[in-house]
Amino acid sequence: FGCWALVVSMVASGRLSIRARAGLLIALFAFNIPSATQFASYKASKDSVDAMMAEMSSWRSDFHSGEMVAFLPYGNDFLA
Repeated sequence: FGCWALVVSMVASGRLSIRARAGLLIALFAFNIPSATQFASYKASKDSVDAMMAEMSSWRSDFHSGEMVAFLPYGNDFLA
């Protein structure tokens, strides 16, 4: 975070040339590109959420307008 804040303050200061600002921003973006293992982890998480959403949408016919739903244990309403 400190490196990011330093780069942003340097870019915003106005004391650097346009090329130096562009170089700093490109370096900042390059260091924030996820690695292949991080990308695979992100994809696995997205696939998990997509599977959960598909499962939940298959329950749609089981619920009708005006029904009451209880979340057990109390406060377990993450998916709602």
